[in-house]
This record gives sequence, structure tokens and C-alpha cells, in this order.
Amino acid sequence: MIYISKRLSILVALVTLTVLSCTSNKGISYRYQAEKRFHQAEKLFNDTRLKKQYADPNIRQEVLTQFAAVVDFCYAGLDSLDAKTFPVESREIQFLTFQASTRLSQLYYADREYDSCIVILNRLILSIPLQSTHKLNSYLNLGQALHAGGQWDSAVVIYNTLLANVYPPVDNRGQIFFKLLNLPYHIYQVVLTAEGSEGAKEYGDRAIAYYEDLIEKQPGSPLEAACHTNLALVYNSRGEWQQEVDQLSQIRDTSTENQIALDLKIADLYAGKMNRLQTAMTRYEGILGRLSEDDTTFYPATLFRISQIRLEQKDYEQARQTLIRIKRDYPGFFNTSPASQLMMARSFEQEGNVSRAEVEYNLLVEKYRSSDEALATFLYLADYYEENGRETEAQRWYDQAEQTYDQLAARAAGTALEAKALIFKADLYRQKKQWQSSADVLISVFEKFPNTSAGQKAALSAISMYDKRLNNKSIADSLRALLKSSLADIKD
Repeated sequence: MIYISKRLSILVALVTLTVLSCTSNKGISYRYQAEKRFHQAEKLFNDTRLKKQYADPNIRQEVLTQFAAVVDFCYAGLDSLDAKTFPVESREIQFLTFQASTRLSQLYYADREYDSCIVILNRLILSIPLQSTHKLNSYLNLGQALHAGGQWDSAVVIYNTLLANVYPPVDNRGQIFFKLLNLPYHIYQVVLTAEGSEGAKEYGDRAIAYYEDLIEKQPGSPLEAACHTNLALVYNSRGEWQQEVDQLSQIRDTSTENQIALDLKIADLYAGKMNRLQTAMTRYEGILGRLSEDDTTFYPATLFRISQIRLEQKDYEQARQTLIRIKRDYPGFFNTSPASQLMMARSFEQEGNVSRAEVEYNLLVEKYRSSDEALATFLYLADYYEENGRETEAQRWYDQAEQTYDQLAARAAGTALEAKALIFKADLYRQKKQWQSSADVLISVFEKFPNTSAGQKAALSAISMYDKRLNNKSIADSLRALLKSSLADIKD
């Protein structure tokens, strides 16, 4: 009897261990399968991008299908597991759900399928107890998807809630969360771009108040310097140049190079927007005094700015002598600086030596053909000859301009260089008062590059043209709405 009891006890113990082992394996198995599927989907995605195959619709659909399957598997796993029984595995699967859902939403966002992106992120936020940083990222991504999908008001509600509840804008390690910090400026920029300065004033005031409050409450912290930078951006957008200078002047960078770049930016404001040439000159000379002549970056760049001021002061010979010095002592800088060649040409033109100016302009368009300066020079010279009654020469420059823009756009198809070439082509049509042709080209740029600064600049120009030249308010308003949606990406 005692012998039988011992055998029974051993059998019960073995059965219990087996059941416990199977139960434990259930959580581990789900976690393992979720990891395996996620890494397989990631590998497929990365491999197809590396081999430049992701543009193939069939391959892209396969990638989306695999990530969607991972998401569904994770949710199914979480539904079938008791979080109290499997706390570690549940947390790990929750994290995999966050990773897979975020990747899937990013892919849909890139394909401009914003409704799908919104559904995925809403499900993630409502279903998974996300850690603070992951939760913040998910809400920001949802806000961007809502904005891009045309639901600006809903996006602003999310953004304002985040700004109110996550203060100061730092992550769980105490590091600045730049996307959140940049939100007030971002909101202001969206409204400013889409609706103009009058409609955006309130948002600019809010951004200023937000950054000033952070500066007051976080003195001496990295947040303070970042807030001065963002305040400078707000004031720049408002055309309040002295306030921008005041903010930039309060930033102190431990990097010498960054500090020189900052000081140059302040001097540039005095020289350009504020037209305080002597103040700018004093600052440029002060910067030169802190640099070695062996410096091949900042030293010639500062000399170039000094030559600009000499030109503004109509001291043409001194302006040229400074440029000649740059060309002689810093050939690497000069040979990669179409702006220096352009200034050389303008110094002769403004002095009245037109024939020599033409030589320098020709050198500019030959040597730096795809630069902004060269592309603009075609139109400048066409306009110059047109105004002086030299129609044959004007037409020759127009023809050269259009041919150059078309060739550059074809050669650089799909790149920022194509967008730039097409914008110059639109400028050519505008200069010839061919308003509809110009607007058509601008819209094509926006349609090809909607989320780039070039595409958005093209949209703004097209809106202005439909408002002021083509008298078509409905198209202007439609473009304005599309432009607003294209501004969803928050810089970090």
C-alpha cells in the first residue's frame, strides 16, 4: 500500500511538472514566434530596400502583408495569454506589437494611405499599455497621420494635449524630446504657410509664450538653448529681425565651429534683413580676427561676406579685390562657390562695365551650370536684354534657359535637382507672363514632391498665381488645403 502511494505521488508530480512546463512554454512559444515573424518581415523590408526592389507594387504588398500578419499574431497572442500568469512574455509581446504596428503605420504613411495608418495607431494606443516614450511617439505619429489625411483640427487636439501633459518635453532618460519641443513652432509654421501671417499670429504668440516659459523654468539647461533657437525661428518667420538677433545672441555653443557659424548668422542678419552694413562689417572683421588664415572654411566665407558689403557700399574695386584674394588664396572655396563668380559679374555690371560683366556671367553659366546662381542668371540676362530692346539676344537666353532646365530635369528625374529645374522653368514662363503654363509646371512639382520644401514652395507660388493672376479662387483654395496636409512632418 505504501509502495503504491509513493508511485502515485511520483506520477502526480510528473504530471504537474508536465502541465506547468506546457503552460510556461505557451508564453515563451508565442513570444518566440512573434519575434521570429517580426524579424522575418524586417529582413524582407530591409533586403528589398537594399536591392532597390521595394518600389515594385507586388513586393511592397508582400512586405505590408507580412507586417500586418505579425501585428495580428501579436494581438492574438495577447488575447490568449493571461498577463498575470505570463507577465514577462506579455510585456515582450506588447513591445513587439508596438514595433510591428509602428513599422506598418510608417509604411502606410509613406504610401500616403493615411486612413490605414490612423486605424493601426488608434488600435495600438487603445489596446496596448505603452511605456511613456513609446506612447508619446505613437500619439505624435497619430497626429501626423491625421494632419496628412486632412484632419488638421483633430491633429491639433492631440498636439495640444501632449504639450499640456508632457512638460517639460523630455523623455524618460531626461533627454530633450525634440519632436515635442518643436511642436509649437511646427503648428505656427503650418498655419503661417497655409493661411498667412494674419491667421497665424495667435499661434506665433502661443509658441513664444511656450518657449519663454520653458526658459524661465529651465535656466542653464540644454532646454534653454534649444528654446532660444526655436524663438529665433519664430521671430524670423514674423520678420522681427532684432528679436531674432537677441535670441541667437543668448546661445553659447561649446563647439568653436558652431559658435562661428552662429556669429556669422547674426552678422548676416545685420547685413541683409536689417541693412545695417557697418554693424555687419564690424562683426565680420571681428570673426576674421578670431580665425587663422589657414582656415579654409570660415575664413574665405567671411571674406566673401565682406566683399558683399563692399558691393552694397558701391566700392566695386574693393569688392573685386577681396574676391580675387579668395580666388588666389582659397581656390577650393572659390571654385565651389558660384555666388563668388556671380558677385564678380555684378561688380562689373554695377560699375558700368557691361561687356566685362557679360564675360563673367557667361563664365558663371558655363562653369556652374546646375547651380541656383547660374540657373537664375539665364533669366536675369534674358530680362536685361529685353528691357534694353535687344530682343534677339533676349530670346537666345530664353531658349538656352528652357533647354538647360529641361535637360537638367530629365537627367535628375525624381531628385531635388529635377524639382529645382522645373521651378526655374516655371519662373521662365512667369517672366514671359505665361501664367497658366507657369502654374501647370508648379503644380507638377508639388504633385511629384509634395513633402519637400521645393514642392511646398512650388505650391505656394501656384496658389499666389491662381489668386492674383488667373483669378481662380477655387483652385487656389484646393491647393491651399493640399499644401496644409503636406506639412505634417515634424522636424526632430
